[in-house]
Amino acid sequence: MGLSSSSISVKKTSLELDRRLEFLYDLYNSDIPIGDNKKSLLEKHGYIEIVDDYKPKIPVTINKALNTDDTVKSENEQIADSFVDVVDETTTHDEVLTIDEYDNKQDFKYKGKKEIKTSEWKPAEQETLNYPKEFVRWIDSINTGFANRIPYERFNLYVQQSEMWLAENTSYSDYNTMETQLDFARDEKRRCTENSLYFLNKYHLLKEGDVAGGGRRFKAWECQEVVCYLFDCGYNILIGKPRQIGFTSTIGGLCEKKIIFHKSYFVKFITKSLQKGIEIFEDKIKFPLYHIPDWMRPTVNNDRDNLLRLFYRPKKGEIGGVDSKLEVVAPSTTAINGGAPNLVALDEVGLIDILGKMMNEGRPALYWVDDNGKIKMRRQLIAWGTGGEMSGGGREFEVEFKAAREAWKERNFHYGIIPVFFDAFSKPGVDEKFYDQEKKFYYSKGDDSAVQFHQHYPMTMDDMFLVSSETLWSVEKINQSIKKIKNLEALVKPKMGFFEPDFDYNRAEGESSDVPFHIKGATFVPTEDDDPRATVTIIKHPERNWKNRYYQGTDPVYTETGHSLMASAIWDNVEGSPVACLNFRTPDYRYCYLQTLLLGLYYDPHRSRNLVESNVGSGFMDYVDARGHYRVLVPNNMLSAHLRTTMGQRLGINKKGNTARFILNKIQEMLEVYGDNILIEDFWIQLKTFVRKVSSSGNETFRVENPKYYHDDVIDAVVYAYICGQSFTHLTPMEPETVKMKKVKNKLSYDNNFNLVFKKTMI
Repeated sequence: MGLSSSSISVKKTSLELDRRLEFLYDLYNSDIPIGDNKKSLLEKHGYIEIVDDYKPKIPVTINKALNTDDTVKSENEQIADSFVDVVDETTTHDEVLTIDEYDNKQDFKYKGKKEIKTSEWKPAEQETLNYPKEFVRWIDSINTGFANRIPYERFNLYVQQSEMWLAENTSYSDYNTMETQLDFARDEKRRCTENSLYFLNKYHLLKEGDVAGGGRRFKAWECQEVVCYLFDCGYNILIGKPRQIGFTSTIGGLCEKKIIFHKSYFVKFITKSLQKGIEIFEDKIKFPLYHIPDWMRPTVNNDRDNLLRLFYRPKKGEIGGVDSKLEVVAPSTTAINGGAPNLVALDEVGLIDILGKMMNEGRPALYWVDDNGKIKMRRQLIAWGTGGEMSGGGREFEVEFKAAREAWKERNFHYGIIPVFFDAFSKPGVDEKFYDQEKKFYYSKGDDSAVQFHQHYPMTMDDMFLVSSETLWSVEKINQSIKKIKNLEALVKPKMGFFEPDFDYNRAEGESSDVPFHIKGATFVPTEDDDPRATVTIIKHPERNWKNRYYQGTDPVYTETGHSLMASAIWDNVEGSPVACLNFRTPDYRYCYLQTLLLGLYYDPHRSRNLVESNVGSGFMDYVDARGHYRVLVPNNMLSAHLRTTMGQRLGINKKGNTARFILNKIQEMLEVYGDNILIEDFWIQLKTFVRKVSSSGNETFRVENPKYYHDDVIDAVVYAYICGQSFTHLTPMEPETVKMKKVKNKLSYDNNFNLVFKKTMI
């Protein structure tokens, strides 16, 4: 390929020319062939001179560890370096360290790869609904908070590939022959087809009235890079996000790219209303399309009535899409599957009040039958939104998002939709100071505005769907507690796992029992956080052989099916905090009961005490009795008088009777005195939807906002454990007995040689 030096000097600014020359000089000095035209360009501008051979004319300081000139790198090159593989500066050129090795080393330099193949970051077809474990962990980390995301090698390679291509800084006008221009165009088409991030950062223009020319060049934020990667992987994603994060413009550009570079491709872009659709069509679709270079853009056959149709009958050797189209429509029950689109994009789904019906109706359109008769998910759906009106679209969005989240947590990947949450800090410029300023502004306008603030600047997934700010504990304090838990050092982070029983093999159980022998204790088996076997979270393991220290509270499941989970917690009367929490459910309710019994025995195998919610606990208490541990159940008369029932209940505590208001007081008391010690994330998440309710008769109470979607099981279990501990404060926690030197006595005794000597003995 020839390079026209005259065209460069005309087309490029002085700064761009300098960067280009420095880049070419670096390639030449590294003995990488650059062609005669580029050598002539370097000679013309004084970088090299021709004698017998090309030799450097000006000295350049080279970083020998990297073989690069750090002083002349362009901005794009420096950005590219931030995404390259991490290597030890003492390793060979091709020795790449793994992420685990990176975590354990400090002295690193970055070194770029000469070429990144798309196959290195793009998932194989068999991984479409069978995600790699590293990918799952990466998504989980993003969903806990954007600042908490962990490195993911494939994503890093994807971004690096884009930045390396951008750093070449070449354009169609750099080439002065039809053949070289066609070669460049073909290569650009391939690159843009493979890497959407490259296409957007190089060719996508955003409409901006405050900028000269009416538009500004797109530069992806980090959260937008994540969306581009998931999009290019072909995944179906449902995104929860803050306000004004630029996803409509980003995804509009992605949809535009699909119809430009793919033949006979159909994109359906669904907006909350026809009027909104017209605005998006004009500003987010048509405007950037007409600012794409002419050589790249196919013929526009139609750009009216919210339908963009591209038509180009390619001649031999030319490139282009063939009869592809993008249609912007308003929501309808059949909007997703109408016309069998290849890609469906749903804008601001928190404002679409028929979202659930539309998703259910459109789901079959995501699948197709391959040549072997197997059903595969090939069509793609991407939806995004913020919490909206919770009486309409917001509630619909919540149902869909939480269904996807539950399927993801259970590793039910056949569900086919990945839930991705971007918190407030995923938006550039939003830091603690800005967050606090906005909070003051919204809070000054009352409760409704306070709810809006948390929807617009969510810190957790549930913030997007808040209905009321009248929580028992302020939402801000709740978020601070959640953040505190997420920021714990790895060594003190809560650990997930399950229990296995320790048996007394001398005492066999009956044939109808779920265990073969009498249970005398429990062993904790740690697991990964996403292990489906995990039933319990351990904040602090028990200190063995203490007496009167650990107390249990349980909110059990009552039936084999239902929405509630089995929840149980351990309260430490020495530390003044809950140290373990069980919160799960399985159709085998006896396994729920077994794990709860083992939780208590793990912390105190000799004298475990468990305060059970009696109005739903008869099945669990019968199970405990049948396993020979009736003594662990706390009698109702052991509670303070105001927490006892008036219905003659013999065991446990009753939430439905006259005690309800006093149990609520205990929750408030526990929060005020020990709130800083509660490191159970589910407790705080549930407290966010535990809101004030006023009955028709004017009675005020706090309860879960909507029992169909939310839980309060962990709140109940923790407060029952706290009440249980408070009910036994007359029993002083006692440390394990240790060897004490009460008295030392000298005693005559014979040594090994039969000599009489004095020996010291303890008595």
